[in-house]
Amino acid sequence: MIKEAVIGLFDDMAPVFADRYYCRFHGPDVVRISGAWLRQYQSWRSFEPPTEAIQNFGTRRGRYAELWFESFESYCERPPLTTGTMPLHEEGGPHGRHQDVIMVPAIPTESFLVKQLDPEKTTIMRWMCGFRYPKEVPVDEAEKWYKEVHAPELKKQEGLIGFYSYKAITENLPSLGGDMKDPNAGNPWRRVTELWYKDMAAWRKANIESPPQFTPPPWGGKYPFVEMTSNFIDLKCDIDFLRGNYVIP
Repeated sequence: MIKEAVIGLFDDMAPVFADRYYCRFHGPDVVRISGAWLRQYQSWRSFEPPTEAIQNFGTRRGRYAELWFESFESYCERPPLTTGTMPLHEEGGPHGRHQDVIMVPAIPTESFLVKQLDPEKTTIMRWMCGFRYPKEVPVDEAEKWYKEVHAPELKKQEGLIGFYSYKAITENLPSLGGDMKDPNAGNPWRRVTELWYKDMAAWRKANIESPPQFTPPPWGGKYPFVEMTSNFIDLKCDIDFLRGNYVIP
């Protein structure tokens, strides 16, 4: 099973307008057109990101969403969203969509840190991060650094309570939604990684105030050493389109 991870959904819309459009039109359109192929369609309202997260880690204010499919073949079979309703730009909608879409396996490729957590006792904030390496760097070389050097050092973050990573599916993907060209085709996103913290204060301490000593990759640079896009979200979604457990604004 695979899933489409969408980071920064409707990032360039006014939040009130975005949720209204999403729940009244876009989400139901996706279910109407692709529902027969979908196994799960959930969405999360993101937490307001700190300035440092926006500047250093490409953090977005838009929503995070996941669309699950039985297989890669099933994903490729779904119809294009050509009959979906698009908002008028003068009402707050964009001329084009600027979310980042990354196709990954439904189950983590690597589980670097797994802890048994009780949500009744421990709050869980998930930092969903998509990243890609510099275009000129061989992917095999970059992946070796990430898995053998960087991930073990990330595990040393004080306050980190979960660490999972998904290797992106990058070959032979159709255009996004069946009717949009992929702006990242020349240098696709390579992974989605989720890092769990108790709260934003724990994230700030682990990534801004006192991060571990990191070993730079062969291409150099400073933490996070890669191009990133990310969202801060809760453990549970607030919208489940297939189950209909949401309120239309």
